Amino acid sequence: MTVFKLERERHSSVRFSSNLFFVKNRNLYNYDLSTKEQSLLSAVNTNAQQVLLNQPKSIYYNHWNQSSHTLILNFDGENSCFIIYDFNKDLNRINCSLEKRGDNTLGAVFLSKDKVCVLDMNREVAVCNLDGSNIKKVSLNKKGLTKIEQLYPAPLGKILVHADDCIFMYDLAARKVIDEMTLPEASVVKQIHWSSSMGHFVVITSKQIYMMTKQFELLYSLKEASKIKSGCFDENDTFIYSTATHLKYMFASKCQTSGTFKSIEQPLYVGFFMKNQVYTFTRSGALEVVEVNNTDYLFKMALQKKNLLEVKEILSKGTLCGHSIVNYLKE
Repeated sequence: MTVFKLERERHSSVRFSSNLFFVKNRNLYNYDLSTKEQSLLSAVNTNAQQVLLNQPKSIYYNHWNQSSHTLILNFDGENSCFIIYDFNKDLNRINCSLEKRGDNTLGAVFLSKDKVCVLDMNREVAVCNLDGSNIKKVSLNKKGLTKIEQLYPAPLGKILVHADDCIFMYDLAARKVIDEMTLPEASVVKQIHWSSSMGHFVVITSKQIYMMTKQFELLYSLKEASKIKSGCFDENDTFIYSTATHLKYMFASKCQTSGTFKSIEQPLYVGFFMKNQVYTFTRSGALEVVEVNNTDYLFKMALQKKNLLEVKEILSKGTLCGHSIVNYLKE
């Protein structure tokens, strides 16, 4: 028996400040993390194109645009495309000033405040304005480059490119490769996430996570027993992520520290983490806040920061597992 997957299981989201943006049932929403209120921003119109549940593969936020909220939604399927939305800064008075669609594309990312970099179905790269005007084809100057798989966000004026079993950062103005990393042969990159400071990023394959600095220094490589579903960075540059069976964390440091918050019965997709709460999405797209015991996480973080007062305070509460403390200190 052949089983066809008609719906995308992973629900993409992106956070900026106290706003968590996501798509559910063909609608784009914002969840305000401070007021705990959810608001409808716009219906998502894919013009009946065959995309998985009209659910985007990725959502990107334009951090360089300080005057409004600008988002890219990337869809895949038989007729893959992207949609750009631009909303006024005050989301209490919702006004969409731009809704621009690009057809027959594999991916699009923000390059600057008013520029977008696009990968088309021919796997050619182009740069254009947010409204799609002033399109310019770009030939990437890299020796031996044959097939570009996907584009991902990077610091201002740059893009991350997955191609030919490697990932490299490319400066479009200087027309040169800045840094690159080689992946194991036939690796399929599922996601790439940046910290809010753009100082670190993670590369996620099916069961492997690579923690990198923006200079492409590998800090930590971790292989999971089950599939990695999703994740996000918190305010401490720690990557919080989910597998099919657990909620976990990974520090952005050479200490190669990681840990588990809790086991889960059904896959959850991480959108945001704060204190002891993980904001997740279920397979149906429902927002679910999961409370976790973050004592182990706080203890390891305090040790790395050499905050001995906090270490002493945590130990005095007696809530840590003795074996966990001993094993970590040995490491």
